[in-house]
Amino acid sequence: MKKLLFLLILLMGGAVTIYYFATGEMPWVAVSEEEQQVIQLRSTVRTAYSQFQQDGRTASLSGIDTSGMASDCMSKIEQAEKDLEALRPRLKTVRASTTASQLASEIAYDKKQMH
Repeated sequence: MKKLLFLLILLMGGAVTIYYFATGEMPWVAVSEEEQQVIQLRSTVRTAYSQFQQDGRTASLSGIDTSGMASDCMSKIEQAEKDLEALRPRLKTVRASTTASQLASEIAYDKKQMH
């Protein structure tokens, strides 16, 4: 019985750890609406940058011109940057502001890598 309880606790701890590393949030912590907006923008930026990297690998392997796809990724990142700048003055929580600042840094880094 003790082994089963220990195993159950261990599995739950592992699940929480995986969730935390995947999302950056603890499952029982409520996320405000403004934080959700910043998280959505982060997801958009990460998806666009990943697509840019994938397009670069495709171009290097096949020789296909992917400049149109790269400009599409760049425009998505620039739009997310504009949305973030519009959202930042309305952020009320420290956590949302911190997340927005981190995202702004990520966007700057991604744009530098894309040029």
